[in-house]
Formats: sequence, structure tokens, C-alpha cells
Amino acid sequence: MNRPESYPAVTTPLLIDLTAPTAPTPTIGTANGSPRSDGNISSTPKQVSPVDKIAIHNKEYLGPHFINGQNRRKWTVAITVNGQPERTTELVDPFAEEEYHKDNNNRVQRGNLELNQDRIEKYFKGLFDQLGLGCCRKKDCRISIHEDVTQVSETSDFASIHSLLWEILEHSNFWPCSEPGERPVKRIRLSRTLNVLTKDLTATSSSIDRRTTCPTTTSAEFRVLLVIARSFKKNIDQRYVDYPASLIQGPLLNIARRTKKRGITPKLHIDVVRPGTVEELDEYLRPGCKPYDIVHFDLHGKIGPVKPVTKSWVGGRSKTPAPDEKTTQELQSYLRFARPYDRNLASFGRRDNPIKMLLHDDASLHDVPVKEIAEKLQRCNISKVTLNACLSSYAQSQIFLNMCHTFISYGIAHVSAMSFQILESTAEVYYTAFYESLILRGEEFHVAAACGRKALRANNNPYGHALLPTNYHQYPRTFSNELWRRSPERSNQLALLALHCARYGAIFLLLALCLTYLWLKPLYLSMIIPVASVLAIGAWVLTEHWLMRLMPMAEHTYESCGEKPSYQTGFKIDIEHLVIEDRLKSEDNQGALYVWSSQYSKELSDCVHDLANTWVLTGFVDKVDIVSASVFSWTLTSLFPFRWLRTHRYRSDSVGMVGRRQLLIIKDFDHFYPKHAKEEDLEDLRVALHRMVSFIEGYDRDDTYLLITGSYDEEWWIDGNRYNDERIVNTIVRAVPHNHNTTPSPPPPPSLRKQDSRWSLRVMKRRWSKLWNDIV
Repeated sequence: MNRPESYPAVTTPLLIDLTAPTAPTPTIGTANGSPRSDGNISSTPKQVSPVDKIAIHNKEYLGPHFINGQNRRKWTVAITVNGQPERTTELVDPFAEEEYHKDNNNRVQRGNLELNQDRIEKYFKGLFDQLGLGCCRKKDCRISIHEDVTQVSETSDFASIHSLLWEILEHSNFWPCSEPGERPVKRIRLSRTLNVLTKDLTATSSSIDRRTTCPTTTSAEFRVLLVIARSFKKNIDQRYVDYPASLIQGPLLNIARRTKKRGITPKLHIDVVRPGTVEELDEYLRPGCKPYDIVHFDLHGKIGPVKPVTKSWVGGRSKTPAPDEKTTQELQSYLRFARPYDRNLASFGRRDNPIKMLLHDDASLHDVPVKEIAEKLQRCNISKVTLNACLSSYAQSQIFLNMCHTFISYGIAHVSAMSFQILESTAEVYYTAFYESLILRGEEFHVAAACGRKALRANNNPYGHALLPTNYHQYPRTFSNELWRRSPERSNQLALLALHCARYGAIFLLLALCLTYLWLKPLYLSMIIPVASVLAIGAWVLTEHWLMRLMPMAEHTYESCGEKPSYQTGFKIDIEHLVIEDRLKSEDNQGALYVWSSQYSKELSDCVHDLANTWVLTGFVDKVDIVSASVFSWTLTSLFPFRWLRTHRYRSDSVGMVGRRQLLIIKDFDHFYPKHAKEEDLEDLRVALHRMVSFIEGYDRDDTYLLITGSYDEEWWIDGNRYNDERIVNTIVRAVPHNHNTTPSPPPPPSLRKQDSRWSLRVMKRRWSKLWNDIV
């Protein structure tokens, strides 16, 4: 939508037309004896920057004012455009304070922001006209919002200028056009900066700046620490209700697979804190560990009392305080970490709103003050933090409740967070585009954040959630990706053309030889065609490997499909999988687990390969071996050559730090048992189980997790007396049974269910069109 013509154009003496030619300025002599020149001597014209640089500084908060029948906040701001002398003006909040919230009863818990197109356009007009940005007509625009809070007291009624929805200025369709009828195409990148009093612990801001500018070698890794915290509480139907664990982990795993497959440097290394507890986070942040480039918190956030009312932990059901108990009104920001898995955890009631309870006060999660987490990160010189927690950059209350302010005050240089409550799809779309820009294309942090918001706008989100992700930076802002930033230009076109010619030329040559043999039937072609076939297949496979490395990067991995994005990540991680991880790592289970499902045994058997790939890519283990139990049914198939051929292996390029480093998965135990279990004679079964025991004993028990899958229930598994063999009981039956009751994922919609064949006419047409565009 173009900006309406009724918007008044704002012109000021300081904001001149930057595209108009300027007369040469005479050079004046300086104190150090530099030459003088007058107006008759021509001087070299100053090169005009192709970028509009806009800086907005908060000078003073003037308090709420009664305007148009509503109380609206007002600030005095200084505006600087392209280095011109600053202009001071008064800025009035386009909305009344209550318009930022859907629910006005609770200032802390409301946090809901819904904006339609008309309200977004009204808000943009209010900011744009007051700031006087009508002269900024260049295609590239960088906007910086700065605020100094070093003199602000925690008890003052100061309202931060960051409470405004500044990200609305990135809507390029609302900006005026340079010429009538021209389509407004602008690249607008907005960032927020804070000047705060840095807490003086073990790390300082100067040490973090050195960390962000350290040189990168050819074998560099981009290290991400992902903290996933989910509630293990179920609903009345015994299903987990919290958000899926693949919300952020899925896009990151997809990027890691792409960097590994295409040989991109730096490679993405992901460590996942399991099961998302504070104690497990301390294991990854202990002294001597390798530093991380980014720490991402994929969990819930909230703002609550500093000293909450004590609640009892009885199966996850919190104790209701007495009516006469007094609670403090002082507020604090919290991140909601996970608790260890408890199979006796009470379920949600039928009338409960599970998501609402998880966002606020449900006792199945552990509330940790943000400043405690910031202290841990500062000791490890962490420079970048990202969060998809609700209210993680909430600025409508005190600035000290903003988690971004807390992290920056503890020396974190760059923070990306959410200003209000968000949808699940909002975080997924935003951080998919964010990490692709940051890692695959090597963009700077604030540019990656702008790309994430652009992806949300392209997704046609009806609630205006493209305004909710924010990026804060420490003042003065530093950049970190300059040394490995990739050129946006296309790859070597000559090499691409040569590879495509070699690829299809080999196929055409083989086809020509076959047709010639069928038509003329010369004897020598009967000997040449097999050799040509082998060469053609080899050329096709080798060129595919190099084409994968040379092809230009795709913009995004998602497609707009109505109001919800469609991802092709290939990684689906449920909360049930987090439970399996937690139970494997539990010392009580001795690293051995028997996962059974009587209803979904086939889905369980199919998902172990995805789990193995996920666990290797996220540092849970370094290597995984998957073997079917039917291999041990016969002596011949259990021998090394046959067993090796039927074993699926997954390996990591790096060495992990926490927990055991190997995982052995024996799947489909229910297919193995009936082949040998007769009515009274169990000798064949005992011999087959001994072959399996000998194979398991070949792994180091202290360094290997054991996972067995099947469909037999818990009572059948723990009845080990029927084997009458201590060796079998100590090796196999020691695995603790666990009921895998995850409902299979729903089928895709009809529009996405049918996938086009790789050799279909539509796919071939798209591939040839892409080839032609790459060449031309």
C-alpha cells in the first residue's frame, strides 16, 4: 500500500533535499597551516552517500500530556540526518498508553498487541510526520534510536522512548516516492541502542568488543548455545500442551545441515541445553569451555513480583495463597526454565487454559531472574543473546523490566527479543530468516534482525506481529560479521556453465550411443556402452556435489502459504523427545531406556533416524549406531560383515562436552521376539539374546547410552525372570521402560500433501529456468 497523498510534506531548514547538487564550498585556512582557497578555485566535490543515516536521541521525557481527550506520553528528541546539525523537536506518542494492550486490567500480564492495517498506517503517519523524514528519498536507509539511561532511577516514573513501535518505520510501502507513480522500494534497517551503567563483574564491555572482532580462520565455527525449556505437564488427554521443541531448533538444524553439505565456512555448531534447567546451563558455561557466539533462549518469559508467594511443588500443582497474604508490588523480569522430568506430574484440569498458565505462574516451570542469567553469560564473555520469550523486550513499563536492558547492562553487546506476547509462527518465521541472514549470508546482527521482520511482513501476518521483534545494541554499537561476510553477487557463472554442460552432456552422449547401437548394432558399441554408463553416472554424482557448493544461496527456506508459513526443514522435535533425552541422561536410569508404544510403534521406529541425526547435530552425542533387532535372529546375519551393512551410522564433526558420547539404538524389539518365543522352548530366544548381549557389550558401558524400542508394555519388559539368565537381565532388561505416547503429527493440508516428482514437468521447467537465470 502506498502512502496516501494527503500526508503533508515536512520541510525544515535543516532537512534539505540531499539529492540536489550543492555549490562548492570555499576552503578556509586552518590552524595547522593547511592551504586556503577561495570561491574562484574549484575544489573536489564531496561524494554523496547512497544511504540515508537517521539518528534519533531521547533528550528528555516530558511526562504524560492530555491531548485530544487522551493522556499521551511526550519526549524531547534530537534528530540528525546524514550528519547535518541536529534538530530538536517534541515527539508525542501516536497511541494512548491503554491502546498498546488488549486487556487493561493487569498492566503486567496483558502484554497483548493487536494491530490491523489501518492502525499500523495511522501509527506510521504519526511518527513520520513528527520526525520530518519526508526528505529521505534514498533507496537505503539506516535508522538508529538511542537513549541514555545512566542517570535514570529505578523508582522514577521515567518512560523510555523504546516503548514506541519504532519498527513500523521499516514498512517501506508507507514511505513517499521520489517520483510520481514510482513504486516505493527501500531497504530500511532499524536498530535500538542503550547507554547503560555496565555491571563490573569478571568481564567488561571492552573485552566483549575484542571478542566480537576476533579474526576467523578457514576452519571457524559459528557456535550457538540453544536453551530449550518446555513444561512436561500434560492435559486431561495425557498429551503435552507446550509449544514444540523444534520451534527454533528446526531452522537451526536445517542451516547446520546446509553449511555441512555445501562446505560453507564458518560451519554452524549447535549445543542444546537438555532438559533446559539452570543446572544444565551451568554445565555448558563452566570455566574452560569454548565460548559461544550466540546464546538463544527458547522458553517462556514473564514479569512478576520480586518475591513471589511461596508455592508448594506437589506434582506441579501450585498452592493457592491465603486471601490475607500480602505480596510485594515490586516487579522483576523472569525467564521460565524447565524442571527435570517427573512422571508423577499432575495434569492440567479440563477447565484450565494451559498456555496462559504456562506463560504466567504454573509451577511446572522454574522462574529465574534475568539478572542471574545475565551474570552467568557475562562471566563467559557472551556477546550476543537472542530470545523468543514473550515480553522479553517489554518497554511499556519501567525500562529496568526490559530484559534487553538487563543483558546490555551486564556487557552483552547485541540482543534480539520480543516486545509483547507473540504467536508460535511469529518466532519461527522471524528467527528462520534471522539466522539465515546472520550465518549463511554473514550479515551484521541488526541487518539480520531487519531481514527477520521483512520475512514477517512478507508472510502477511494479520496481527502486525512484524513490529514485535526488536534488536537492542550496546552503545557505541560494534559489528561482528565483517570478516566472514559473503558477497551478495552470484557465484562463478563460467564454472556453473561448465558443470551443467558436463552433467547433461554425459547423459546425452550415453543416450546417443544407445540409440546408435539399437539402429546400426555395431559390435564395438556393446563394449563401450557399459563403460560410458559408469562414466555418465560418475559425472552426474560428482557434478551434483560441486553444483551444491557453487549455486547461489536461496533467500529463505519458507514459502508464504495463506496466513501460515510452510517450512521444509525436515526436523520435527516433540516434547516427548525432550523427555527421552532427559531420561537417558538421568543417573537413576544408568543410561539405558526401553521406549515402547503399543499404538504408535511404527511411528516410533521411523522417528529414531531423525532423532539420531538431531542428537548428533546438537551435541547430545558424537556418534549414533542404529541396528534392527532382527539382525540377531540368525547366526549368519549377526556376523560382522552382514551386521555392518545393516547398521545406520551418524557421526559428528566435533567432540561434545557434557554427558556420554555414544548412543546405541536397537529398534523393533517386538519384531525380534515372536520369531523365537515358542510355547515352552525358549532356547532359540536365549541364544539370539546372547548374540545381542555380546554386541552391546562391545560398547563402553560408561560412555554409551542404550535405547531399545518396541511395542511390548512395561509389565512385560520388567518381567526378566522368564529369561533365567543374569547376563541378559544385566545388559538388556536393565533398560528402564518408558511409554512413548506422542500423537503422530497431523497430515499436511491437501495443497501440500502431494509432492511433485523430481522429474515432473513442473520441476524440470523450474530447474531449467533457474539454470538459464544463473547463466544469463
